[in-house]
Amino acid sequence: ARRSLCGIALRSVPKKHAEKSTAFDKFPSMYYNKCMDRINAWTAHTGCPHQNRNCHAVPTKGACFMYQLAIFDLDGTLVNSIADLGGTANHLLEQRHLPTHPIDAYYHFVGNGVHKLCERCLPPDTPAAEVETFFAEFNDYYSRHCLDKTAPYDGIPAVLAQLKAAGVHLAVASNKTQPFVETIVRHYFGSDCFDQIFGSSDDRPKKPAPAIVEQILKTAGMSKAQAVMIGDSDVDIQTGKNAGVHTIGCVWGFRGEQELERAGADDLARTPADLLRFMEI
Repeated sequence: ARRSLCGIALRSVPKKHAEKSTAFDKFPSMYYNKCMDRINAWTAHTGCPHQNRNCHAVPTKGACFMYQLAIFDLDGTLVNSIADLGGTANHLLEQRHLPTHPIDAYYHFVGNGVHKLCERCLPPDTPAAEVETFFAEFNDYYSRHCLDKTAPYDGIPAVLAQLKAAGVHLAVASNKTQPFVETIVRHYFGSDCFDQIFGSSDDRPKKPAPAIVEQILKTAGMSKAQAVMIGDSDVDIQTGKNAGVHTIGCVWGFRGEQELERAGADDLARTPADLLRFMEI
């Protein structure tokens, strides 16, 4: 009776809405939808989407918490994609009879976009023209294998469902190529979860430049004080700081706690559920 559905204790939910399930923290988007169904049922029963039973705010979306815009990094924050990214690079390296890298090495190759990943995994004396060829082949191969082993982190679908039910505007800000970002996000989280999805674009500088966050803020019609940047690397924290928004570092991701501390993250989330606490939901 003490298990939770999207962070809402079952003992707080009317019995008819408290059916058991073991799949809420798994993927794909069907589990997000199940979470939403249960939270909506709770909201209809109580008038408030929050798990805080002492909440006395008027039950209007966005009325009883501080942050109303959550901007998420993708790789290492929402999904663990390292096996597909590293697998693609190693496949192309093998074709060229070049040394491959342990998959764990790719934790430090990613974060600044696919082109930079290609530069980092190739030998340092690789000619620029070969880097461009490798980059083009990476995009082609990865487009057909970006969903092979990638999966949301445990707890992420449930947290997104509760944020959505609470009226939080959700956005993705990634340095990954836009088509890849859209493919992964829509496959695992559906088409209705995120209000804005941004990957890299030729007309906008990559993170840690603040342009992507500023565009999300403008589109959402919200102020810096209402937003939080959530990510697993120093690039994400620097992006948030450059944009003047609150930052939350995700310890479960690719880079780890020490890097996030050095980058000056305002908060460190050790589990996805911590995000709800830091966002005062």
